[in-house]
Amino acid sequence: MNRIALGDEVQCIVTNFKGIATGRCEYLNGCVQYSVRPPVNKDNKRQDAIWIDEEQLKVTELEKVKTISESSGGGNRNHPY
Repeated sequence: MNRIALGDEVQCIVTNFKGIATGRCEYLNGCVQYSVRPPVNKDNKRQDAIWIDEEQLKVTELEKVKTISESSGGGNRNHPY
C-alpha cells in the first residue's frame, strides 16, 4: 500500500516544493519517486513537474485532485510501441 496516492497534494520536506502527485515510478532497487506538478505561476503558465523521492514527501492534502478512471488509458493509449 502506498502512503501517497496520485492526486494528493504533497510537499518536499527538504526544499518545501509543493504540488500534486501526478505520477509514480518504482525502480528495481526499490527507490520510489513521485512526479510532483506545482500550481500555475503568476502568469497563469503551467510549470514543469519534478521527480522527488517518496521519503522526502509529506502529504499536505488528501485527494486534492480526483484521479481519472483507469479505463481511459491516458493521452498515449493509441501510441504504437
